[in-house]
Amino acid sequence: MFESPWNSSYVRGYDRKYTFDDTYFFTFYSEFGNRDVEATVEACFLGGILIASLVTNLSLVIPLLAAKTRSVTNHYALNLATADVLFAMGIPIVMAVRLDPRWPLGEAFCRLLPYSQLVCGFMVLWSLTLISIERYRCLTLDPRLSISASSAFFVNVIMWVFALTLFSPIVFWFRYESDLQVCTLMFPRAGIKVSLLFTIVITSFTCVIPLAILVFNYQRIILKMVETHQKWSTPCVQTSSLTRQEQARLNKHIRVMRIALLNVFVVLLMWLPITVVLVLIYVDGDRHLDDTNFFLRSHHFLWSLLIALLNTAVNPFLCGALRSSCWNHQDNGSRSISRILRVASSFN
Repeated sequence: MFESPWNSSYVRGYDRKYTFDDTYFFTFYSEFGNRDVEATVEACFLGGILIASLVTNLSLVIPLLAAKTRSVTNHYALNLATADVLFAMGIPIVMAVRLDPRWPLGEAFCRLLPYSQLVCGFMVLWSLTLISIERYRCLTLDPRLSISASSAFFVNVIMWVFALTLFSPIVFWFRYESDLQVCTLMFPRAGIKVSLLFTIVITSFTCVIPLAILVFNYQRIILKMVETHQKWSTPCVQTSSLTRQEQARLNKHIRVMRIALLNVFVVLLMWLPITVVLVLIYVDGDRHLDDTNFFLRSHHFLWSLLIALLNTAVNPFLCGALRSSCWNHQDNGSRSISRILRVASSFN
């Protein structure tokens, strides 16, 4: 069955739903062949990410839930942590399939796993984007961007409903091929090219648009920080002549600028690979049956997904959930999120 490398991730079978003809199915989570060592390494990485994601996000969720009141940023951070945890909860299934490429859980999980991962990935990126908008608003005190905490909650609800609706076709297009024992995707054959249209939609709404907004907002934050730093660093305003409060303010601006740069770098680094691979899956699969020059492998998809999953463990650090935590006695003794998270919601 495995005479050449490409069919470790593509298996030939009969499409009984759309084409009623032989076709090649991309295996996504499964990869056949003699690769015990590689599969073990992949499973170890996935297991480590699952543990790290649960620990770090619970460190963010617990104080958020314990707080008597929640700011706009806190609502977005709680939504981010929820999406992170739900995204990571699919890891055990992926681990099982990497160790044994025969899909183990039948039709229902084959449909729900990719659906949940797309929805949660969408919510992770848009939560980060909403946080970037709120950070910019707090920095500039722009009244046009001001919303209440209750409004932020409803924004989160609307985003979840939109994501659940947008990706609902995935539930019908992913299916378990019992003869081949793989979970795969087959687009319907219609007058329009559904595969191309859906690839454009998911990459645009899940990755390109939120990443563009996030980068734009943090770029504005960084420019604002540079402008402030240059103003305080002019020869007529020597650092030695600053009061303690002014010095603290300057140091805070420098720290926020570094955090903004780190946010942009980490998010781009971790979400661009899966964006590229989603496009390549369409390009590689859009070929004639006789053309078997497939360049994509299941491990390409797996490692791009793994990098995106790693972001779920990193996000709480970016929010500052694990740094400088202390008790906020002005909030009825509830544990505050962190010094960095407080900075994000008090740029004034």
